[in-house]
Amino acid sequence: MINHLPINKTISVLILFFCTLLSYGQLPDFTLTVAPTPQTCLGNGTLTFTITGNDPAASIDYAVYLLPNTTTPVTIVTANTATGLSAGNYLVVATQSLGALSNTSSANVTIINQVIPLTYNLAVVKVKCGNDGEITVNVATGNAVSYEILTGPVTVPQQTSNVFNNLPIGLYTIRAYNNCGEAVVNTTQVIQENTGITINAPVFIGGELPDCNTITVGNTYEVSTSGNNIFWPLSFQYTVYPPSGGTPTIVTGTALGGSITAPNAKYTNIPFYHDQEYYYDLTITDACGNVFTRNNNIVDQKFQFNDQVNNFGCNDNSLTIEPSNFVGPITVEFVSFPDGFIPEDYNINHPDFNGSAVYFLDDNPVPEGSYTVTVNDACGRSYTADFDITPPELQPQVTVTAICGSDVGGVEIEINTRAITSVLITNAPVDYAGIIPDDVSDLVNMLGIFTMANLPLGDYTFEIIDSCGDEYTEDVAVEVTGGSPDITVLQRPGCEEDFGSIRLNAAGDFESVIITAGPAEYSDTYPVDMSENITGNGSFYMNSLPAGSYEFTTNDVCGIERIKMVNVEGYALQINEVEIIPYCGSFQLDIDHFSNGNYVQSFWLQRYDEATDTWGDPVTGSPYTSGLPNNTNADFININLDPDESPFYSTIGDFRIVKAFYTYANGSSVNSFCFSVIDTFTFTGAPVITDVFSFPCAGGLTEVAVAVEGVAPFTYKITSKDGEPFLIDNGDSNVFSSIEAAYYNFQVTDDCGNIVNSQFNINATDPITVSASGFCEGEESILTVQLFSFLNYEWYKGSDPDTILSTTNSLTFVDFDSAINSGTYYVSITTTTESSCMNQVLEYEVMPNVMPNAGEDVNSVLCNEANTINLTDYLTTPHDNDGVWEDIDASGALTGNILDTNGLTAGTYSFKYTVNGLCDLTDEATVTLTINDIPVAPVVTSVNAVCEGENIQFSITTPQAGVTYQWTGPDNFTATEANPLITSAGVMATGVYSVTAIANDCISPATTVNVTVNAIPDFEIQGETALCEGQSTIIGVAPQNFDIGDVTYEWYYENELLLDVNSSDIEIFEIGTYEVLVNNNGCETSEMVNITANTAGFIVELEAGCDDFEYIISISNIDEMNGSLFQWTGPNGYSYAGEEAVITNLEGGEYFITVTNPEGCSVSASIMIENTGCIIPRGISPNDDGYNQTFDLSNLDVRDLQIFNRYGLQVYEKQNYINEWYGQSDKGDLPTGTYFYVVTLSAGKRVTGWVYLQREIH
Repeated sequence: MINHLPINKTISVLILFFCTLLSYGQLPDFTLTVAPTPQTCLGNGTLTFTITGNDPAASIDYAVYLLPNTTTPVTIVTANTATGLSAGNYLVVATQSLGALSNTSSANVTIINQVIPLTYNLAVVKVKCGNDGEITVNVATGNAVSYEILTGPVTVPQQTSNVFNNLPIGLYTIRAYNNCGEAVVNTTQVIQENTGITINAPVFIGGELPDCNTITVGNTYEVSTSGNNIFWPLSFQYTVYPPSGGTPTIVTGTALGGSITAPNAKYTNIPFYHDQEYYYDLTITDACGNVFTRNNNIVDQKFQFNDQVNNFGCNDNSLTIEPSNFVGPITVEFVSFPDGFIPEDYNINHPDFNGSAVYFLDDNPVPEGSYTVTVNDACGRSYTADFDITPPELQPQVTVTAICGSDVGGVEIEINTRAITSVLITNAPVDYAGIIPDDVSDLVNMLGIFTMANLPLGDYTFEIIDSCGDEYTEDVAVEVTGGSPDITVLQRPGCEEDFGSIRLNAAGDFESVIITAGPAEYSDTYPVDMSENITGNGSFYMNSLPAGSYEFTTNDVCGIERIKMVNVEGYALQINEVEIIPYCGSFQLDIDHFSNGNYVQSFWLQRYDEATDTWGDPVTGSPYTSGLPNNTNADFININLDPDESPFYSTIGDFRIVKAFYTYANGSSVNSFCFSVIDTFTFTGAPVITDVFSFPCAGGLTEVAVAVEGVAPFTYKITSKDGEPFLIDNGDSNVFSSIEAAYYNFQVTDDCGNIVNSQFNINATDPITVSASGFCEGEESILTVQLFSFLNYEWYKGSDPDTILSTTNSLTFVDFDSAINSGTYYVSITTTTESSCMNQVLEYEVMPNVMPNAGEDVNSVLCNEANTINLTDYLTTPHDNDGVWEDIDASGALTGNILDTNGLTAGTYSFKYTVNGLCDLTDEATVTLTINDIPVAPVVTSVNAVCEGENIQFSITTPQAGVTYQWTGPDNFTATEANPLITSAGVMATGVYSVTAIANDCISPATTVNVTVNAIPDFEIQGETALCEGQSTIIGVAPQNFDIGDVTYEWYYENELLLDVNSSDIEIFEIGTYEVLVNNNGCETSEMVNITANTAGFIVELEAGCDDFEYIISISNIDEMNGSLFQWTGPNGYSYAGEEAVITNLEGGEYFITVTNPEGCSVSASIMIENTGCIIPRGISPNDDGYNQTFDLSNLDVRDLQIFNRYGLQVYEKQNYINEWYGQSDKGDLPTGTYFYVVTLSAGKRVTGWVYLQREIH
């Protein structure tokens, strides 16, 4: 159905409208007032609008802009409230419209951010008995409304209580929600509370028993390991085993509480078996049912007593009989005792007592001597013991104190059980100020002890009277006793690696400490006096010593010097391994750190506060300044905890772990503080939406990518659009497709369950493009596209598409070379979504170019040779040609690149070379030439020849002003003086010397001069200087530095010139003093020699004979001729050199020997030899023909000869045989045949063999 307005009514409205327009003509100005409501959750800020002065008939709309964007409003509303706004600065433009008329009013407003992030920590109660663990969520900031256990051995759904009870041990993930719908996840661990009880050995209190058959036993118990706990109440069970067997007795007990830091005592009454060994087992059961036992607790007790004598007063004492393990009353019986002891006089209760029995009588001590006592108790048990009462030892105890460096000392005297009443000094050293004898009793204190100070060192005699009138004499030497010769060394590693610190102490206070040796790292020179590091108490403290071996020499106040070798140990870090164990919302630390720098070491965790640029407490941020960290500005780390017991840290940010320890200071007993950072790391915790990027796609739509930091993987959602609910669940993809321009709330959940929201205004943006920077020759050049963490990049060159040059958003050419790098480049941009419009390939062409190169600036010094110079020769290589030269100093001598130096005055001239190139660049090089004049050659005076050892003086006739000279010559001679002097010149100085004049590095032509240095003859006189009688000797010059023929000689005998003797050698016939003068071109040297008579005379005695079948001539007194030479001669030219001559089977005749001793004297001797044979004949033929007539052994020195026939019968024997056997026996001539001989030589050697006897046949 269609409704129509009545015509007359419509006409009325139109008339009214036009009348209004005609009446007003324009809209009135109006005022806009905006009231902001702060943002307490992301995007829940509001603006409330109030209008005044507007036309009531006009309509109002409000455009809200988030500054600085004043083009596109975030929202336009007609209501007086805009909601769903985030914190920021806004411009609100209100427009009133009425028909075709409109005007505006605007206002600026700020929605402040009052979002308080939700932070909390987790307090854990450990498990004791299975499932009684507890986690409490303690909120630090923000407004938590519900809590849940996401993961763990048990899970708990959302609840309003912040406490989770009845938890078993395990790792738990807790999520807390705030009133904005965001959630923060944290992780912690519920661990087992460890327990352990150690039961200690039994103790017995003695004293009176509960009854005759019961005894009280005690056992202490305590935690078995520090840090453990005890779960009370405890149940005790004692199982007592009778000594003779049988059924054990069970006794029980309880303990409701106690201490875990000190032992706890538990006493219980159990059955008593007197004077018998038995035992009990003790079992303790805690509240969780844990059982701890100690078995075989031995009980071996009996009734007995102890005797005790107390001495007091002068002669008083008391005797106490103390029973144990008894039941009263007791009866005491003195079985034997000294004369005069009546027990009833000393205690009227004797013999019956309820406990201890004390015997005492004023002024009548218990007599000294031997006692035998028997005690009986109410159980009928008896104990007898023997003891002696002896007088107390009364002897003054004297203590002397005397400090090194002081002239006085002190004395303290006391007497056991007595008080001193009088002290008299009867002997003292001469320096003692008092008058001897000196009564010093006023120095006895109220305890009866005598103390006296400021006594001059020396010997004293003290006469002492005690409170009982006993007198004592004590001789006391007040003197300084020698301290230990050693030095006590304590070390601590230093604050830096390989450095250490030490403390030295000795018996006397140090006055000086000197380091007399040590490593080069500490000092280049030693000794080093470090006495400044001696403290007020005389000790020595020093740090910052490089590790190594040191020698310290000390002197103390007593003047004692000590030397100590110290091997200083440096700070060494062996292990430093830090593991950050991340969890959802929290982390643990596992630190393995070992070093020798561990004196009072501690470890601390601190977090960096970027706002204040300080390090401080991980939770509160309270800043650390200096010194030892504490629980206000850091969190203590116990590196010895088991991993399960390590705390969980739930804050995020940049962290550091610091180590603190102490070392010795310099010159102070106060420890020096060491502070070092052993690790830094970053923990991010919950996710953070860092940015949202939009990319244009077809159809006016946009692709949106959300960039997130945190613990992956993430899930992504859009939960609102322009403030209205709008849900897109994008799963694990951070790219949203086909998104319209609007104001969206993005929600991200990380793998831990943390939920974070962030609002962004999505508008179409410009497409991705390639931009370039640089690309001049040799310049670092870069191609870049916009960087997005969710995009993948691959750069490649068109000519080689298979080689990927970069996988980042940029491609860098470190040193651009257009010959190599020019060309077309592509970047492939992809996402994980194949259909994304962000997937694209961009192209960019890099054009070639050439950089200009003029070379490097050059500074050069020239000597003006009045010629032309090509400045191009001074340009460095490489350089570009065809540049332009500029005469900077307007020398007027430059034409193009040619400089004419002829007539150019000395000075510095600069010339600029400019090259133009691509990239609108030019390159310049400046050639700076310093042109100096060349000095003239020096004029040198000639030098006469000199002898070795004399000086050589060089001289320049006219030295030039402003120049230096450079001399060079033989034997590496150099000099810079104008007139140098060579002192004590050697022959190596002979040669040509050259000198040049130098001015401004310009060198003149060289001038030379010849120098001759004649050697001083150096020689020795060689030859035999001992003249043997009747002989001559030759001596001569042995040159060391000249040739024999290059010098002349003059010989002198007894200072008289020997005429016509001018050779280097001379034959000497007379003893006396000889001198030779050697002349080398006027350089002379003389040497003298003394010729003496050789008095070493000797004689030669010869002997000859056979020795082991060799005929030898030898010298019988050869032992007198050590070191001599021997020469033998004989018939037929015989010659031999040696100590003895072997002439076996040679011709007989006269043999000679000449012996020359070490002094050069010779002696000759001779001997006649008739027969040189030393063989035993093979046969004899006694036929008077003159040959082989006898068995000739004349040269063999035969002691005995025996002849045997072939039948073994002896036919001949002769003592001291020579040649007597001619074939006879004692019975006549023997027939022809072979005979056996036995020859015994003088040396005892026996020789056997056969001899043939040949008779003539007639």
